[in-house]
Amino acid sequence: MVDETTPRTHQKAVEFDELLSAAGDCGMYQLMTFLLIGVMQFVAIDAFAINFIAGSMDHWCFVHQLQNLSDVRQRQIAIPPDDASR
Repeated sequence: MVDETTPRTHQKAVEFDELLSAAGDCGMYQLMTFLLIGVMQFVAIDAFAINFIAGSMDHWCFVHQLQNLSDVRQRQIAIPPDDASR
């Protein structure tokens, strides 16, 4: 039982500590979760890094029927103009 003269913040801290001790300390689940999160950071870092490392390429799709034309003429014919260029 908590004394009425005890400040409320101390009462909450005691309740939280009791909750933590009831939940358990560092067990196998907590350890595996911690390690899995750590491993996934190293696995996924290359997927995120490609956004910053890779350069932007001027790319257009190859159209077989236009292969005898120059690159500039292929782009003019095959790539539709955007609204800003009209």
